[in-house]
Amino acid sequence: MSLIIDADGEYLQATGGTFSPSSFTEMSIGIWVERSSDSSAYDAYFSMMNSLAADLTGAALAHDGAFAEGFVWAGGAGRRANGKGSTGSTSWQLLVFTYKQGGDVRVYSGVQGGSLTNQTFYGNNTTDYFTTQMTQVRIGAGTDSMTGWTTRAKLAHAFFYTKELTSAQVSALLSGGTAGAGKNPQAVQNANLTFYAPLTSDATVTVGGVSLSATGTLTYDGADNPNVEAYGGGSVDGAASGATLTGTSSLTAGGASGTASGTATGANLTGTSSISAGAATGNATGSFTTAAMENNSGAGLLASTSVAWTWYEGAIGSAPTSTTHGTGTTNGSGILTVTGLPVAAGFLLARTTDSSGVYYQSGTPA
Repeated sequence: MSLIIDADGEYLQATGGTFSPSSFTEMSIGIWVERSSDSSAYDAYFSMMNSLAADLTGAALAHDGAFAEGFVWAGGAGRRANGKGSTGSTSWQLLVFTYKQGGDVRVYSGVQGGSLTNQTFYGNNTTDYFTTQMTQVRIGAGTDSMTGWTTRAKLAHAFFYTKELTSAQVSALLSGGTAGAGKNPQAVQNANLTFYAPLTSDATVTVGGVSLSATGTLTYDGADNPNVEAYGGGSVDGAASGATLTGTSSLTAGGASGTASGTATGANLTGTSSISAGAATGNATGSFTTAAMENNSGAGLLASTSVAWTWYEGAIGSAPTSTTHGTGTTNGSGILTVTGLPVAAGFLLARTTDSSGVYYQSGTPA
């Protein structure tokens, strides 16, 4: 499914978010777009700002006629740098805009099933950095100053990172999944993903901790969305009501193994499946996402911080069934996601690399 914007004054918006630190030097913003037949229009799709009214500390993605275009306001209003890609197609296409202080301002664009192109910035100033926190988001329209920029398009998978994505990472988002599907944004640079709204059925925000409110009458297209993998793998077919498994998955659990293939509406396989299992122990792995990490004194979130972690399978007070170790970086909201864990109850210990803080959370990987 995908969000349909087919009239002026239709958009989703949220304020009061925490999408970045109060000072940062790089970012990436992206969205999947399927335009109407009019590719000569000025279409604004996605804005992430400190103030949508004042164009302060933020970025926006749009089409300027046939050109994909990104805008960035870093360091204050009126200090804009922008870059143009060149995808005027009316097929599903991915737009990504990246910025880094002292580096390139770059717009990537690529049609589903095609190749990725990019254009470095033209404009004025690449040395500024972001001096206030991004707290407001709008999808389906531009900032308040972008009058005359209307939108006639279907939108899906809006995302924001406090990190400049590499060209390889953007390529993965376009077509790095199974059978050329796009990678899910949660599977690419997850530690710096601070906002993600799939827009494939409703206005649910998967990453970001805000609720999007609708302006205008918004509808969704149940039969049209880009081919983007569900988080954790598995290709999502654009014509599916829920999801279509386009390959064959193999499940192995100790001495048990099986295969499954077919079309899923929600989670029901309508194709063929074969699974055999006795009292086997499995090697299935899952992921665990923490709550926002904050120290006992409430002095602030552990945002964008490197940590070392250990997962203990079992309960405190008894010998762990297994332990898994690793390192990672919390996102801008102080949240850490670890992967490759046994799907069984346990608890996570995370320690900052300077040993100044230790954080604990119990749960079950999924």
